This record gives sequence, C-alpha cells and structure tokens, in this order.
Amino acid sequence: MSFNPKWRVLLAAGWLCCGQAPGWAQQPTPKPDAPAAKPAAPKKHSPKPVNLNTASREELMRLPGVGGKTADKIIAGRPYLSKARLVTENVVTMGLYRNLKERVFVQVTNEDAKKAAAKQVPAPVPAKK
Repeated sequence: MSFNPKWRVLLAAGWLCCGQAPGWAQQPTPKPDAPAAKPAAPKKHSPKPVNLNTASREELMRLPGVGGKTADKIIAGRPYLSKARLVTENVVTMGLYRNLKERVFVQVTNEDAKKAAAKQVPAPVPAKK
C-alpha cells in the first residue's frame, strides 16, 4: 500500500506527538540510577602453600576454587602420597588441579604411607582357565 507523501508526514508527526513513534525514532529513556551492588568480599587466598595431609577445612577453603564440599572431599581422601592423587582419586577436576598444584604440597610421614598403602585397592587377579 502506497501513501501520499503528505500522509507520510502527517503520520510521522502524529506518532511523534502522541509518543507512538517507532522504536528507531524514540529516544532511549534514561534509567534511574540503581544503587551500586556491593561486590562480594574477596576471598583471601592463602599466601603460602598448604599441606594436603594436615590442612584444616578453613585453610583448604582459602585456596582458589575450593569450597566446602571440595574441602570435605580432600579431607576424606587423606592421606595423599602426591598432589596428583587429587585427580587420580577423582577428588578434584583437572582444571581445578591446575590452579591448585602450585599452592599445595604433600608431606608424607611413615604413618601416612602405611595408611595410604592400606587404603589402596589391590589390582584384580585374572581368572585362570
């Protein structure tokens, strides 16, 4: 449908006067200033490396990416003979391990080594034919 140029001008004027202008013709209305959201308190990261076999839950939770559940899983899986056991025993994901490996260490005592050896499941023996 084709409009006479005069009608186009009248329609445009009517839209602008009545506030019914198309979106491209309207000026954006400024939004009222919303109160600034307070940023969450930054998590204080542990400045020195943490021993996986002796660290408390709170010390573990200071590590980046470690929350309450992960800290509990780390504590439940003790003792560790190496840092890599966090991944091989499916305690943390590889991505989290990459963030943690420079911030944790393992100090193994004789007692820890005995507990870890007892914790290991022996490999299945193949059946004889």
